[in-house]
Amino acid sequence: MKIFKLCIVVLFIILFPDVSFAEENTVTKIIDPYTIEVNDTYRIHLYGISTSMFEEYEEFKGNFEKAPLKIQSKKIKDAVLYVDDIVTFDQQNAINEIEKILLNKTIYLKEVEKDDYLISFSADDDLTINELIVAEGLANMADLIKPEYKMRFLHAEKTAKDNKSGIWGIRYQSNSVSNSEVIIGKGIYKVLAIIIIVNVMYLLFTIKQLSNIPSWSGLFYGFISLLFIPLPVIIVAIQYQIAAKIYLGICLIIILVIFYILSKFILKHIEILNIKKLSALIVGSVLVVISYFTFVYAVFDNPRIVHISQKDFFSGKIYTDEKEVIGDYISVNGRTDYLNDLGDYLYLSGTTFFGGSYGDVIPNGNIRFIVVLEMFIGFLLQLLFFSIVINLIYDKFIKSKNIVEETSKQDEKDTMEREDKECQVEEVPLKTSTRESLDRETTNLSAVLATCIVLFLEIFKSKKD
Repeated sequence: MKIFKLCIVVLFIILFPDVSFAEENTVTKIIDPYTIEVNDTYRIHLYGISTSMFEEYEEFKGNFEKAPLKIQSKKIKDAVLYVDDIVTFDQQNAINEIEKILLNKTIYLKEVEKDDYLISFSADDDLTINELIVAEGLANMADLIKPEYKMRFLHAEKTAKDNKSGIWGIRYQSNSVSNSEVIIGKGIYKVLAIIIIVNVMYLLFTIKQLSNIPSWSGLFYGFISLLFIPLPVIIVAIQYQIAAKIYLGICLIIILVIFYILSKFILKHIEILNIKKLSALIVGSVLVVISYFTFVYAVFDNPRIVHISQKDFFSGKIYTDEKEVIGDYISVNGRTDYLNDLGDYLYLSGTTFFGGSYGDVIPNGNIRFIVVLEMFIGFLLQLLFFSIVINLIYDKFIKSKNIVEETSKQDEKDTMEREDKECQVEEVPLKTSTRESLDRETTNLSAVLATCIVLFLEIFKSKKD
C-alpha cells in the first residue's frame, strides 16, 4: 500500500513538475513587491508579479530635471521640461502596504516555476496573495503567465485599474512649452548689412550738415534714416535674439549721441531758428524715440506659453490642461496664445513716451524696466523741448515788447519835435504884436505924462506970478 501511494506521488510530480505541495512558512522580511524573505533563511519570488511599472515611471521622471523653463532654439516639438507628482506611489509605498499584509504572517507556498511561488494564507484558499497584491495596485502583472493563471491575474489588474489603486493611481503634472524653429537664408542678412551700412553713412553725412541750418530735405531724410535704423532687428531677432539686442544697444547709443549734437545745434542757432524748423526738429525727435522703442518691444516680447497638464501616467487620461505665460512678454487685452503685431508695440511706445494710460496693454518681466527707461527719456526730452520753446517764445515776446516800446518812444519824440516846431513858428508874430502894443501903450503914457507935466508947470507958474 505504501509503495502504491509513493508511486502515485512520483507520478503526480512527473505529470505536474511545476507544482509542489504547499508548505507552511513565516514571512520575516519584504525585500520588494516581487521578493520576500521567509523563515529568516531564504528568499523567494512571487509568481505573476512584476515591478516594471515602477521602473518605467522612475525612468520617465529621471529624464526631466526640475529646472527653470527655457526655450531652446532649433527644437521642433513640445518638450516636457519637468514633471511634478500630484499623486505618487513608489516601490517603498508598495513595500509598506505589503508588510501590513504579510509581515510575520504564516503563509503557504506553492512553487509554479523555479524560484517562483504562489502564496496564500491557507492551503485551501482560492485567491492567492499574489493576485491580492496585483488587485491592490502594489505591483503590476508579469508579461509571461501560464494560461491557467492568466485570466485570474488579468481580472486582478483590471480591478486595480478601475479603482485607481496603488501604482495605477499615479498622476503627474507636466509643464511643457511649444517652440518652432524658423530658418532664414543667409542672403537676407547680407541685404540687411548693406542697408545698415548705407543708413549709417547717410546719418554721418546728416550730422555733418548740422554745422549749418539744415534744409527741409536734409531734416526729412535725416529723421527718416533715424526712424528706420532699428528696423533690421525684426528679422535678426527671429534667429539671433542676443545679436538683435546688441544691435538695439548700439542704435540707442547712436540716437543719444545725435540728440546731444542736435541739442547743441538748437541752442547755438536758437536766435535764427524759425518756429517751423524748430517744431520739425521736436516732432522728428519724438517720432524717433517712439519708433526706436517700438522695435525694442518687438524684440523683447518673447512670451513662453507653458502647457500645464495633469494626467494619469499609465492610462494617459488628461484631467486638466491649462496654459500659463512666463518670461518677458506684453499682454494685449489678455491675449496669451499668439504674438502681438507691430501696431501693438507702436501703441505701447507712444502711450509710454507721453506718460499716458494703457490699461489694455500690460508689460511683464524685464519689459517693465524698458517701459521705465522710455518714460525717463521721454520726460527729459519733453522737459528740454518745453524749456527751449518757452525760452524762444519769451525771447521773441521780450524783443517784440522792446520794439513796441522803442517805436512808441520814437513816435513820442517825433510828436514832441513837431509840436516844438509848431510852437517856434507861432512865437514870432506873438512877440511882434506884443511889442507894438507895448510901444503904443508907452507912447500914450508918455503923452499923458507930458500933458500932466505941462499942466503942472503952468499951474506952478501962475501961482508964482
